[in-house]
Amino acid sequence: MDSYLEKWMYLRAQETWSLQSPQSSWLSSPSVFTRFVQVGRVVLINSGPHAGHIAVVAEIIDHNRVRLLPVFFQSYPFDNTNPIVQAIIDGPTTGVPRQSFPYRHLTLTPILMKNLPRGAGTGVIRKQLEKEATIEKWNKSSWAQKRAAVEARRKLNDFERFSVMLLKKSRRDRVRKFVKKAKA
Repeated sequence: MDSYLEKWMYLRAQETWSLQSPQSSWLSSPSVFTRFVQVGRVVLINSGPHAGHIAVVAEIIDHNRVRLLPVFFQSYPFDNTNPIVQAIIDGPTTGVPRQSFPYRHLTLTPILMKNLPRGAGTGVIRKQLEKEATIEKWNKSSWAQKRAAVEARRKLNDFERFSVMLLKKSRRDRVRKFVKKAKA
């Protein structure tokens, strides 16, 4: 399979075979995606003044409409002719105001709030967050704990970084002694 044509023919033959075989058909295979944009989905905001906070999708805006970015994105160069896919998000307990937000600046989390109606107000979302303990679920997740650890390391001053270096050095020495003793 040196030439491009041979590779293409090989891949084409594989594709044809998989479509003919009902056991390996791509139509019958389960979806690899498990997180979808849906009302009640908890999202992590990646940019803007609320970056790092979580919010809830309250309403899905038609992705065919051309919408401007919120005011705090005005420094971004963008083209108004391209549609920006957005959702209305709300984070009443996390300090995120209700606003439309582009999907490309959101990360979907595995947490989904059940029975949240479309276009629910801030009060309804706040009650549902407290009822389902969604914030506690997020704080217990390994994702949130890793983000908190990174943030804590980022906030260390020079002396604290030095102390961490000494602790890591002592741990490394103890591990080396134990491994050396185990080998002997």
